[in-house]
Amino acid sequence: MQRVIAKSILNKTKRRDTLALYGSDPGDNRTLVMRAVEKHYPQLVEKYQRLFGPDGKLSSYYRQAFAEKVKGLCVQYGLRDRLV
Repeated sequence: MQRVIAKSILNKTKRRDTLALYGSDPGDNRTLVMRAVEKHYPQLVEKYQRLFGPDGKLSSYYRQAFAEKVKGLCVQYGLRDRLV
């Protein structure tokens, strides 16, 4: 479940890798992720809404902290830290 959520919110931009939730149509990642959170983790719905805000983007502080955590885990497990 967590891997599906992580894959659905990873979005490569020209400036840097970032996490974002976009769209309000039934098949858009914001709708799918929030539906999954509501179903499996209802206690986290408000937290996700605050984290991603009205524009669907994480704050720069959270993006940086997330990127640093991922890099550390990639080094620890011998994985690449980029999709491309």
